[in-house]
Amino acid sequence: FEIERIQKNLIDMSPFEKSITSKLCAHILLSMSDREQAEEMMRQALIWMPSSYRHYVAVLTWLLGITHWLKSSKHADAINEWKAAIGIFYDISMSSVLTITNKTWYDNELVFMRKALRKAIEIDQLPPLDNFKHLLTAHEIPSRRKFGTTVPRFGKDEQIEVEKEDFAF
Repeated sequence: FEIERIQKNLIDMSPFEKSITSKLCAHILLSMSDREQAEEMMRQALIWMPSSYRHYVAVLTWLLGITHWLKSSKHADAINEWKAAIGIFYDISMSSVLTITNKTWYDNELVFMRKALRKAIEIDQLPPLDNFKHLLTAHEIPSRRKFGTTVPRFGKDEQIEVEKEDFAF
């Protein structure tokens, strides 16, 4: 089974890489309708994500909410995760080190996230996932290192292009 093979390779990965890999495994499991395992993998992704990557912690928290929602009995858990993700984005948006452009981006995303949360609560239905793709796309992913090397894992100023699917459900 491919996911088991992937999980065995997690040992050689950085925490960030483990997190991204677990998130991708969760996506695969959801596509196979294994919601229980998908939820566990998404939870692992959140645990492994370094807390210093607050943007990604917020995105994974939002995705964990989606995973909870898809397990029909966990709507309250989903709403709590979405509220937590909104809180993290709000904290980031209040940072004095953000550029005006970045602050505006976070402010706009907060409006979008709050509307999505209200919609989910009001009509008790997961908002269309297509609307989440711009929020759930990773814009800056640290550079990957070769496994087994001792070089720094992340380049601070490097901008890496990634596929939209890296963080989108």
